[in-house]
Amino acid sequence: MLSFQAAYTAPAIMMSQNRLAEIDRHQVNNDFEINVKAELEIELLRQKIDTMKERELFALTKAVEALSQKLDGYRG
Repeated sequence: MLSFQAAYTAPAIMMSQNRLAEIDRHQVNNDFEINVKAELEIELLRQKIDTMKERELFALTKAVEALSQKLDGYRG
């Protein structure tokens, strides 16, 4: 009797485990895709920040040059 019960329930258990494994694989794949997208967005944000810093540095350099020229004009 126990052997019949084991033979009867084993396929159901195996199918359940296979479904869970498939769900887990799907979730892992989704997580991977989300991580790739997040990484790309972070890289784009980093590039934007770098561009903003470059523009700010350029503007500050121009301002310092203009002030230096004014100071040289007052001294000369």
